[in-house]
Amino acid sequence: MQFDNPRSVLQAWMDAVHSGNLDAVEAMYANDAVLIPTFSRKFRTGAESRADYFKQVASKPGLGVELLEDSVNSQALGGPVHILVGLYNWYNDTAEGQNVVLARFTYVIDLSSDGPIVHHHSSECPAT
Repeated sequence: MQFDNPRSVLQAWMDAVHSGNLDAVEAMYANDAVLIPTFSRKFRTGAESRADYFKQVASKPGLGVELLEDSVNSQALGGPVHILVGLYNWYNDTAEGQNVVLARFTYVIDLSSDGPIVHHHSSECPAT
């Protein structure tokens, strides 16, 4: 899959997460991509490890990601490589109602790659 800009990569990733299509989520990552995930202390450095993480996350009912549009910043590093940073809310349904976790993210994206995400770091924002 080819993308014209880094925001379209992020949107495709969010669409894949929302649909629960774990194969589509994994297809967004380069083979040697590093994922530092929101809900795990373990770095995910291979397809199997990333798939295991997203399988655990996707098991939460009503899982989704909502981008805080005004927070997104994109930097071109030269050629097809970009850094995309910002904030998003992870949400899921619980017996008590909806759980929302505010997280910050950094993506390194290579638009020339079929798996354009080469690095992804996401971490929960502190409460204060």
